[in-house]
Amino acid sequence: MTAPADRLFDGVWFGPVGSPPGGADAVLAEIVEQCKVGDFRRRPELVELLGTKPPLATALDAQRLLLATATDAQLRDEETLSYLTDTHPEVIVELMGSAVDMLGVASVPLMLSAHEAATEVSALRELIVDGLETLLGLDLRDVADRPTAELAAAISATVDALEAPYCVGGEPATPNRLIRALVDGAKQSMKSESPYSNLADARVLSVWSGRRAPLIDGVPDYDQFRDVLRYRNELGELGWVPGHKYFYGHDVDGGEPLASAALSRTAPDEPASDSGADSGADERGLRLVDHLGGEVAHGSVTLEQFAAAFDELESADIEHGRVALADADEWSLEFARDQVEFENLEPDGERLGTLAFEGREHALSIAGAFIDGDFDALRALAWTAN
Repeated sequence: MTAPADRLFDGVWFGPVGSPPGGADAVLAEIVEQCKVGDFRRRPELVELLGTKPPLATALDAQRLLLATATDAQLRDEETLSYLTDTHPEVIVELMGSAVDMLGVASVPLMLSAHEAATEVSALRELIVDGLETLLGLDLRDVADRPTAELAAAISATVDALEAPYCVGGEPATPNRLIRALVDGAKQSMKSESPYSNLADARVLSVWSGRRAPLIDGVPDYDQFRDVLRYRNELGELGWVPGHKYFYGHDVDGGEPLASAALSRTAPDEPASDSGADSGADERGLRLVDHLGGEVAHGSVTLEQFAAAFDELESADIEHGRVALADADEWSLEFARDQVEFENLEPDGERLGTLAFEGREHALSIAGAFIDGDFDALRALAWTAN
């Protein structure tokens, strides 16, 4: 395991209980452990600690924890980031590269201000633009080197349209994009036999969920890829609420923690499903994922459930939304508004291609064949390889 991975799992995020992270003092270590169990009452102490301009390692760890646990209201409060007036330059650089830690739309004005101030620091400007692209789901390359006013104009309509305080890719925050990147990155690495590192995405998903992501630093083997798929399935069952922000599975605004949200979907004495799907569907381990990345059905899926998820995709104000059906053998149908992609997600899995469907009923018939396990009917369709 590489040194960065050691620092990830043995340091501030996944260190032993009560163990201070490297370079940080005991107070910071105590706050870390309290936040891990959902007790965020000592967040103001992080601001106080950062205001003393502690050693760089301490400052970086304290800021990471502050940004990962800060609420929308705290990000809007000028006092929260008041320490930036007298801190290490590296702390400011780290802040500008922390979009997926903050997740808050409230951070956009701060990033624009920093972009305007960094006229002579192109690397910092690139970090800021990358962060804005991550939050807002926009391609800003054409305005990255332009005056800040042009950058602000390019994002204003998207920012104004956002309804949730926490976003990824211009949509209410869920782990879906990062999970897909984890799976696709590992799969492509195995196929091409080219080195791949998932450290950045693994760290974020681990911190959001409180469940360690499988680390890959090199070319993954089959067992590592299966670990990634199992991790994807595990996170999909946690009951993420789109547009909420989590630290170690705890809602930073005080809502239900992830595990509780997942368990509350089914009353304790209810059967896991009464959907009318046959036992064959249960054995196939079908999954239905909606356009926000939430797993809305697991084990058995009905056509009615798919239709409801597909209709949400049709009415959603999103550009690149997807609804996916998958089974335990990693066969997957991924529906956009006007086409569907059919493939097996195993490293050497078969890819049938894409198919443009003719309206809602056509899409439902394709989904119905998958739910029924009628792969002969699916293979008979006119898929276009790409």
